[in-house]
Amino acid sequence: MLPVPNADWSAWIIAQVQSPSLVLALVGMMIIDVVTGLIASAGAWSSKVSYRGMMRKVSILAVVGAAALIESVTAAYLPDAWQNNVLPISRMTALFFLVTETLSVLENAQRSGVPIPNFLTQLLANSRDRLDPKPDPTTPVPPPPKPNDPTF
Repeated sequence: MLPVPNADWSAWIIAQVQSPSLVLALVGMMIIDVVTGLIASAGAWSSKVSYRGMMRKVSILAVVGAAALIESVTAAYLPDAWQNNVLPISRMTALFFLVTETLSVLENAQRSGVPIPNFLTQLLANSRDRLDPKPDPTTPVPPPPKPNDPTF
């Protein structure tokens, strides 16, 4: 039976992830991201933008917690299916978000005037395009299906 999270949900997430140091690094990078974001805003920050950013960070921790749940269920019910009885879902998820938070810190540093080496600037541009692809404006968007269309 899986343990039920108590009021201290952050400690529960860290306990469930097979590699808690990744979650601690993620939380640390989130704090650094918030601080560098405030510095990059140069005092012109918006409470609406800050709220949205904080909710994004809470959502990231919820996704890592969900991945930890999936990992523990997988280990409990499919013990022979995976090497070492664990599918590293929570570690992969935490690592992905750790990388995206690191990229955000670099972007904030660049916006605040910190000189960034060219290879990191190119890495930021390439990863931003890959992580958040913009739709090609030359590609036509198909019209929505009509209600009496058989493919609807």
